[in-house]
Amino acid sequence: CGVGWAWEGVGGVEGVEKAVGVLRRLITGYPDSVVGNDGVGELYGSLMNRCEDDVSLVEVVFDELLSHLAKDEISTSHFWQMIRAYSKASVNISMNDENSDEEGILLVPKLKSVLNSLKQNLIDNNTQVDGGLYLRLMSEIASSDERSKTITNVVHSLLNHLLELNELSLIQEFTAQQWNNAFNQVLSTIPSHETTKIERILREMESLPDTMVQPNTTTYDYLLKSYAIRYNCGHKAQQLLSHMQALSQKSPIVRPNTHSYTHVVHALARSRMSEQALSLLEQLRSQPNFVTDAHVYTAVFKALAKANKISKIEHLLRQMQEEDGITPNQHIYSTVLSAYANEGRAIEAQQLLDEMEQKYNVNAAAAQNTNSPIDAAKPEKHCYNAVMTAWAKSGGGIKAAQTAQTLLRTLEQKYAQTNDPDYKVTNRCVSTAIDAWARAKRPVEAKKLLQECIDKYARGMEEMQPNKFSYTFVIQAIGRDARIGSAMAAKRVFDQMITDWKVNGNRHAKPDAFSYSSLIHACSNTYGLNMRGDSVGKQQILFEKKRRLDIALEAFRDARENIDMNPVVHGAMLQAVRFLATGDDEKRQMVNFIWEECCRDGFVNDTIVCQVNVIFSGMRRGRQEAETFWKRQVGMKEVEFLSALPKEWSRNIKRR
Repeated sequence: CGVGWAWEGVGGVEGVEKAVGVLRRLITGYPDSVVGNDGVGELYGSLMNRCEDDVSLVEVVFDELLSHLAKDEISTSHFWQMIRAYSKASVNISMNDENSDEEGILLVPKLKSVLNSLKQNLIDNNTQVDGGLYLRLMSEIASSDERSKTITNVVHSLLNHLLELNELSLIQEFTAQQWNNAFNQVLSTIPSHETTKIERILREMESLPDTMVQPNTTTYDYLLKSYAIRYNCGHKAQQLLSHMQALSQKSPIVRPNTHSYTHVVHALARSRMSEQALSLLEQLRSQPNFVTDAHVYTAVFKALAKANKISKIEHLLRQMQEEDGITPNQHIYSTVLSAYANEGRAIEAQQLLDEMEQKYNVNAAAAQNTNSPIDAAKPEKHCYNAVMTAWAKSGGGIKAAQTAQTLLRTLEQKYAQTNDPDYKVTNRCVSTAIDAWARAKRPVEAKKLLQECIDKYARGMEEMQPNKFSYTFVIQAIGRDARIGSAMAAKRVFDQMITDWKVNGNRHAKPDAFSYSSLIHACSNTYGLNMRGDSVGKQQILFEKKRRLDIALEAFRDARENIDMNPVVHGAMLQAVRFLATGDDEKRQMVNFIWEECCRDGFVNDTIVCQVNVIFSGMRRGRQEAETFWKRQVGMKEVEFLSALPKEWSRNIKRR
């Protein structure tokens, strides 16, 4: 034993293996001396602790221990070392890389096997185990920054085993608070989007006697947080909040806190229940012991922003500052600016940005004099980008585009003067300015900004790498100009995007449905092409339309190979047929082709049905053409709405 302890002191793989070898010689050569010798079992336990991070070594020691010691000499600590080893090893393996989670899960059955062996050992020896050991191990594993199925499985396995031991009275006194912590440790490991799993754990917890365990605010908050990130869970969140409020009358540990209410408001926002979110805020403000803070307000602002309720947002912003004395934070300003941007309310967005600038500059100057932190939201690049978006969507034409570009240059100057990363211009900001020029029908300025991005990226400015939006907005800018050759110009920019993606390896430049539909729409825009009245002009227009239809059809087929299709692309192609196909035969053939593809993809919607009817209405025998088409499809003379068609044809349409 002395030699064994000496090797144990050496540690490492060699020390453990040598010590095991010494013990094996002792047990096989002098078996009688081992009986009742606590030192042998103690040495085994210490060796297992030594090699805890090497699960294969722990297994070797544990197998030796099971083979050579009597049942009554194998203590709880021996099993516990093995449990710790399997638990930590499975978690460590699962965190090695993104493909290791399944490997970690493979150790979970071994962990469960040792847990069952421990249970049998406790039954045989009529002893109890300290439940605190489980709780500490669960806490140690759950506190990891990583999240994986393995971590959840390990922690849940430990909880289930703890519950089994409790039924058999094999654990020492375990308080209600400890049980609560154990369940909460499991909940903390489950990703928030796995709502069903969280609900199941909570139901299991509620099914146990109140004297044993009772969910607390933290417990319910895990489920409220899950509801907050999912769509259409607003009603569930409200019901759970009411349940918590009712329980809190008897038990204060369930009283909803700021986090609880914030989660509910977020759930209402995602369910587009802005009025209920606003009503909940007013309820909170009326409670004498509850202090509303910026977090709750931020959630309400987001709910109102999703519903585009600008006037209520403006009222809430004034109420928050004037009545509650809360200074808007970065998130609130960004939410309000984004709401203005979505509605194209450029004047209001610009005024709010100017207000932010003024407050920040005053606070920054005061903070510099007093050597204190700045107590004001910084008008950083995301705020600038929102205001640029508002100008782009304002319909202000060239003047709006010029203002958006001026904001872009101001942001560049701020970064040059301060070297503050919050002011560092990215391709997102430039793309917004390109969009503004595109909406102003100024392709030359849009292309200049795209080229600026390309040049800066070539000089090593990684954040300026062009993306699909940069290219697509330029395509839109060109497409809004219906002159002869504009479709070919748009196609050249699209080809440049494809080259950047496939040849240069720029994955951010991979086109999506938005990109393909923009190119097809650029081909469809024939406004102004029919102004020429002479015969040469007419021939030229016919040739231009044919070339545009060819480009659109090529883009449509290319989209089917490169992207996950979207009804927007099918709709754009039908519009191209409407404006570019020159004869009824060609229109009929093209409509049949696009319709079949759309049905096969499961993307038929009301807009597609309407576009098909519009195309037929423009044909010489439009009514008869439509009747023939719909009879062949569904046996009806007329179809106006999706409800008349097989559901299989619209199976991939997203519905909320």
